[in-house]
Amino acid sequence: MTPVFHKGLTPQKWAAKPFSWQILSIASELGRAESSLQKGLPAPFRACLDRGFELIDLTAEAHAAEASFLKEFLRFREALATFYADPAPQARLSEFRALAKALLTLEPEAYNLLGVVSK
Repeated sequence: MTPVFHKGLTPQKWAAKPFSWQILSIASELGRAESSLQKGLPAPFRACLDRGFELIDLTAEAHAAEASFLKEFLRFREALATFYADPAPQARLSEFRALAKALLTLEPEAYNLLGVVSK
């Protein structure tokens, strides 16, 4: 895969990053997407998801040998895609937040680094 949005980022460079860093980078894009969603800005929302999907795909490629992780991670990707295709994703803001939080649970170190507190 050749990144389109993250210029200069090769799959090898991405794979060399710690897994928690990869997950937090994806979560950052989802945070930007959530902000756009709250403001009712569909184009920036989808642009954030485009960048997030690119990082997700790089992560999946980097961890292709880890079957149990990959299965759940690709399920996460599929669930995220429903927001991209939804003509009115603002109505599902709480579901989007829950999905973003679910991403962090795939990597406990990333979850702990954020100091996430349940609401």
